[in-house]
Amino acid sequence: MHLGHTRGDLVRAVMEGVCFAMRDSLELVRAIHGAVPEVTAIGGGSRSDLWLQLQADIYGVPIVTVGPSSGAAYGAAALAAVGAGAFGSIREATNAWLHVERTIEPDPARVRAYDEIYVAFRELYPALRKSFSRSG
Repeated sequence: MHLGHTRGDLVRAVMEGVCFAMRDSLELVRAIHGAVPEVTAIGGGSRSDLWLQLQADIYGVPIVTVGPSSGAAYGAAALAAVGAGAFGSIREATNAWLHVERTIEPDPARVRAYDEIYVAFRELYPALRKSFSRSG
């Protein structure tokens, strides 16, 4: 960081850091289940073009938004509908109630750049942990 960085630079850095942390979880899913063809975004965050594009570029897969997008309330209603016997599974409820609104494709050049930065991100935490444990 230097004095030339703006508030916007810092906000974007936080957003990228959150996406890298979420990519850690996605990498665990990939290790167990294989390729992940897309990620579905719902709720308030699915309305931000910047947030969705960052995720697509950092995860390296398309981000799909679905509607109606009511996040946790939809999930609760779907669980209730399955529990009441209206649907046999959450997948059935989702297929009946939701539709794809849009798909945000990753930019190949940014995916390559973020892949390199992700490697540094993954190496940073163990180094910081060591540093803090010695100063402790």
